Amino acid sequence: MKYRSDLKGIVCATLVFCALHSTAQVTALGNNVLGAQYVGCDALSIQPLRFSTLVNFDHEWRTNNVWRMRLMGDNFVGNINTYPLLNLSGFLGLGNFTAPLVPQPFAFFHIDDGGFQDSGYRPWMRAGTLITRQSDQAYFGLKDELLARNHTVVAWSDNDLWDPGPDRLKFIFVANNVPASGIAGNLDGLEAGRFAPAGTG
Repeated sequence: MKYRSDLKGIVCATLVFCALHSTAQVTALGNNVLGAQYVGCDALSIQPLRFSTLVNFDHEWRTNNVWRMRLMGDNFVGNINTYPLLNLSGFLGLGNFTAPLVPQPFAFFHIDDGGFQDSGYRPWMRAGTLITRQSDQAYFGLKDELLARNHTVVAWSDNDLWDPGPDRLKFIFVANNVPASGIAGNLDGLEAGRFAPAGTG
């Protein structure tokens, strides 16, 4: 009887050791290092740290219980700016995405700084970086025009051309501000060029 008991203990200890050092995935909250919680791999890990869901859920990152970043799961029914059935799968959003018209990432990388308008969005704004702030939007990336023609695009938008726009595309050079290096060292920097929509001046 004692032999069986000892064997059970050895088997359990071996399984625990293998679980800790073969995959080294720490998944339980309450792991404290100097009072800070962590989820990660220990120093003996031979496996990558994986953030995985086996079912189709988004991944959410929060600090101070505030939503900071979101990775979309499979989503083939997105609806943005009257464009239906969009494939938003795998899009990564940095920001809160709290407005009704900007509730989720619109491109492979979307930075949202309090955007509340989707009127500038087009379905080809996919393989690039999209930024939303207030009623404005910018996109830097590729525009697929079929037959392997992927044009590099800089696009910017406002909800309306004249009110309160037009918003302009500016090229600004900035220099060291301490001590200020001429005009380029001030808060706004030195404007080197600008584009405005045709007919707006």
